[in-house]
Parts: sequence; C-alpha cells; structure tokens
Amino acid sequence: MRTFHSCRRALALISTGAGRARRTSQALLLAAVVAALCAMHPGTASAQAQNYPNKAVRLIIGFPAGGPADIFGRALAQGMSANFGQPVVVENRAGVGGVLGVDVAAKSAPDGYTLVMNGGSAVARAPH
Repeated sequence: MRTFHSCRRALALISTGAGRARRTSQALLLAAVVAALCAMHPGTASAQAQNYPNKAVRLIIGFPAGGPADIFGRALAQGMSANFGQPVVVENRAGVGGVLGVDVAAKSAPDGYTLVMNGGSAVARAPH
C-alpha cells in the first residue's frame, strides 16, 4: 500500500509541476525516476493484462544519444525488458527541444507498445 501512495505522489508531481518555476529540474527528474521504478515494480504487474507485452516495446527518447536522458532511458529499458520478458527497443528522436520525439509517439499506433520519455516542456510546446 505504501508503494501505491508513493507512485501516486510521484505521478502527481510530474503532471502538475512540469511548468512551475518553484519546481526544479532535479525534483522532476527524481519524480520521473520514482514513477519509472513504480512502473517496473512487480506488485503493479498483477493489475495489468496477463499477455502484455507479447512483442517488442519501443521507447522513444526525445533527446540525442549519449546524453543524460539517453543514459537514463537505456537503464530504464533494460529494467523494463527484464520485467516484461520482451525486448525494449530504444529509439532516439532528437530535435525541436524534444517535440519531435513526442510527435512520433503521438502518431504511432495506440496499442501500448510505443512509449515516450521526454520532459514536460516538450509536451507543453507541441502545437497539437
């Protein structure tokens, strides 16, 4: 139960604090790490569909390879792959301050096999 409340708090911080000046980028990164760890927690897997994923999952990172976001994304993909039992393919789509990666993810099939890792500002700047 404690894990559930920590996950909810981290997700609330990410969704409400992305544009506020009083939230620092370190706090948002910490909240993203906690949310990612909550997603990989084995206790949350029982609420998901039992046959997901049955093919490779694509993780789009909106920043160039070799940067901090890429390093974190690849570590996240490795943990997700071990938890899912399926490969998680990392795809870097750098450009336009992260908006390009969000755009590619938004135009992909809505089947749950394409995930995007990006900052909140890229979503706020996207025109649609």
